[in-house]
Amino acid sequence: MCGTGTTSVAHLTIETVGHVRDAEVVFYQTSDPLTERWLLDQRPDAQSLSTSYAVGKARRDTYAEIVERILTPVRAGRRVCATFYGHPGIVVESGHESIRRARLEGYDARMLPGISAEACLYADLGIDPVTHGCVSREATDFVLCDQPVDATLDLVLWQVGFIGRMDYQERFGTEGFPMLVERLLEAHAPDHLATIYEAASFAVARPRIDRMALRALEPSQVTAFSTLFVPASAQVLHDPRRAARLAALCAGGIGVDH
Repeated sequence: MCGTGTTSVAHLTIETVGHVRDAEVVFYQTSDPLTERWLLDQRPDAQSLSTSYAVGKARRDTYAEIVERILTPVRAGRRVCATFYGHPGIVVESGHESIRRARLEGYDARMLPGISAEACLYADLGIDPVTHGCVSREATDFVLCDQPVDATLDLVLWQVGFIGRMDYQERFGTEGFPMLVERLLEAHAPDHLATIYEAASFAVARPRIDRMALRALEPSQVTAFSTLFVPASAQVLHDPRRAARLAALCAGGIGVDH
């Protein structure tokens, strides 16, 4: 299982290139024509997983079909490489399930990392996710979650253009987007700035970085490629008792001898 990265062709790792060339069967899923062209140049026999999608078809049915397509040649003893856009383990349910099932059935299976849109977001927005702590959530799950929004954490929301969509459509749907904004306003002020982000698809292109107040967010502003970044708006309160205990432990010289 390999990731082809986010920026067309430029994010391909040497490790991924080697597996694509050496595999007996290659599957791929990408909406990027340059990466697809590269894959087919390397492997004219590569099979697109996009053919498993159909308008009105439940996404879970599509994912189950993709898993079976990947595992069928594995069970026949062939060396298989499946490549996915970005990182193969981020918002790729069929990737994780393929690995899990293959291992359960006794086959050797590995997931090789790719450069994800989230990794690009950190670089393009100049964010260190450990400064405040960072939560990464799928947008529909975030809207439906019956838990308070933690304003002390940075928040990355995936698939904000598909909220509530459980089946495949040729166009993305933003009908549920206002509910997302409502959830965010439970924890943040209306003037709190968020960023609509889209990683650059090509090495010569620029990423989309649109900062605006939460109250100004509209469904028409997001696309199928949009990720929403909402920075923390409150400070974490540290427990003074734990702070005193930690200081005492460190003062006691607890450490590792070199």
